[in-house]
Amino acid sequence: MKSHARILIVILLAAILILSGVVLAAIFFTAKTEQVMEEYLAYWQKLDTKKIFYLTTTESMAEYGSQEINRAYQDFFSKTAFQVEQITEVTEVTSSWQRVQMRYTARLASPYFGEQDLTYQLILKRERLFYWRIEWDYSLVHPLLRAGDSLVVLRHLPDRGTIFDRNGEPLARKGEAVTIGIQPGQVENEDLLTRELQQLLGLSPDWVKARYKKVGIQPHWFVPIKNLNIDLYTELTPLLHAIPGVFFRKIERRVYPDGELTAHITGYIGEVNRDWLAAQQGKDYRKGDLVGRAGIERSYEEILRGRPGYSLLIKNGKDQRILFEQVPVRGSDLYLTIDLAIQRLARQVLDNKPGVIVVLGPKSGEVLAIANNPSYDANLFALGMSPAEWEQLRDNPQQPLFNRALLGLYPPGSVFKVITAGAALDLGLVIPDAIFADPGQYYVQGNIVRNFQDKVHGEHSFAEALTDSINTTFAEVGLKLGVDNLIDYARRFDWEEQLDFPLPVNSGKLGEINNQVELAWSTIGQARVVATPFQMARVIAAVAAGGLKIKPLLINKIRHYQVDGKEYEEYFLPEEGSRVIKAETAELLAELLEKVIVEGTGSSAGIEGLSLAGKTGTAEISSNSEVSHAWFVCFAPVENPQLAISVFLEEGGVGGEDAAPIARDFLQQFFKIDDEQGHNKTDE
Repeated sequence: MKSHARILIVILLAAILILSGVVLAAIFFTAKTEQVMEEYLAYWQKLDTKKIFYLTTTESMAEYGSQEINRAYQDFFSKTAFQVEQITEVTEVTSSWQRVQMRYTARLASPYFGEQDLTYQLILKRERLFYWRIEWDYSLVHPLLRAGDSLVVLRHLPDRGTIFDRNGEPLARKGEAVTIGIQPGQVENEDLLTRELQQLLGLSPDWVKARYKKVGIQPHWFVPIKNLNIDLYTELTPLLHAIPGVFFRKIERRVYPDGELTAHITGYIGEVNRDWLAAQQGKDYRKGDLVGRAGIERSYEEILRGRPGYSLLIKNGKDQRILFEQVPVRGSDLYLTIDLAIQRLARQVLDNKPGVIVVLGPKSGEVLAIANNPSYDANLFALGMSPAEWEQLRDNPQQPLFNRALLGLYPPGSVFKVITAGAALDLGLVIPDAIFADPGQYYVQGNIVRNFQDKVHGEHSFAEALTDSINTTFAEVGLKLGVDNLIDYARRFDWEEQLDFPLPVNSGKLGEINNQVELAWSTIGQARVVATPFQMARVIAAVAAGGLKIKPLLINKIRHYQVDGKEYEEYFLPEEGSRVIKAETAELLAELLEKVIVEGTGSSAGIEGLSLAGKTGTAEISSNSEVSHAWFVCFAPVENPQLAISVFLEEGGVGGEDAAPIARDFLQQFFKIDDEQGHNKTDE
């Protein structure tokens, strides 16, 4: 019995030992597979392909090599910009003594393809009893990737958003152009080719030859040399077609239907440069992309451009399939407050004179027109210019690229008296019936302030001083007003204040007022005082709006497009105005400014049947110059203002003689008034 018991005990102990060994072995080997799995996933997230290589089986190392494994991972992740965000659901699918199959899900995120959840299968194999290694193949890069596959990423540019006026008239849209090119192998007579292209397109013969004779150019290639809009191409087609070696291609291009008319508003697009690319890190711009370089095109570049789309293809011989696809989203459409008909009228009445007309809706702040002359054709930039063409435009002494309306700082002269008068009336320092005596000169600390054309007005009221724009009286009132009050009221009208506006804009400046002489001259819009035509339009608009300064509004609405094709509209409403002068002051000032038109310096702007309030200005450019800027600001009708207007003529003469009649022509045509009356009183 005892021997049998001993045998049973031995057998039981042996069984326990064997079972414990199996359990320990299972725990040991399981721990090793989990460790290898954890290491691989950690290296994969860091894209440490060197360490991944050393985790693979001997067979995988021999079949693929470290360079190919590295290339496969790098190719996928560099082309797609994917990053591993999260790994979940790591589970064992099947297992045996020598082989374990694992499954896991990874969330990858890319700026091009968004988030993607991919399920991977991974095989672990035992090597040399105690080691587990990964059986590597291309499916560990992407589950559908196989040997011999190559990855191709296609970028799809979206349609750029359209810029419309308030009535839906396109100011910048998608259109067509034609590329003129040369096929070198078809050129029969080089002298004829270069001579004709110089005559028809203004292209230098040396520049043309350098383009199509560049090293590496093949005889059958199409070498582009210039883009033409459809109208010019149609005009030149018979002549260009007759030149051997010249060929044509239609292309899509940004089109500005009213190129010069709206160029300073829309701006233009152009190819990205190095500086742009460096400043736009992470915003998916590439060499060759077209972006907004000025105006609204630049200010709203981000929403006008839309979002590029991408396709990731697997190619293997003639076979290809799409792995991921992100459709492009077209750019948003902008509807401006600009009225193209009013813009055309404003440019028309300028009649090629260097200057500006700004038209505002005084109660809403809506910008209805900003007409600059001279201007430039925005289509030139969209089509592309040669270096010579760009230099000619850039160096033009008339500065057509300069936005005079928003950026030009000019002495305002007597139109600034609107602020001086408003401040003095608002503070109760003067009343319309206050009597002044004008001997033609006003002495301030040894300096003499004179009237326009040295006129003497004698005894008169303050109302008459504004009507006839008497400098001596305003200098006297200005001294009573004082530096602090002048600065205060000027800043209420945004002098020295930066305006939040969709386009670059300068604010008026007072400069330093160090003494009584500078104060006297500042109150009549001279000394160091400067303003933009846009700012003076806002000054007269505030009077029209009952003393409220309304923030200018240039964007009416934006139509946004989404990935699913749906769209929605974002509206921009006028903001509540801030008070710059009391309502009763504005009403009184409007009455006085109406007299300027009826019987004063602005009479040449008067139109029978239309009530108009305004102010003329003739601003000296310097004390040594006889040349002056001509100004006129006004609003109409006085009882229910619909328009506030600023007219500025650069070195254009006298406000009452030269600027006011332009406003009259504009208002006459806008309100469709047939009137032939006119006056010419031009005291400034």
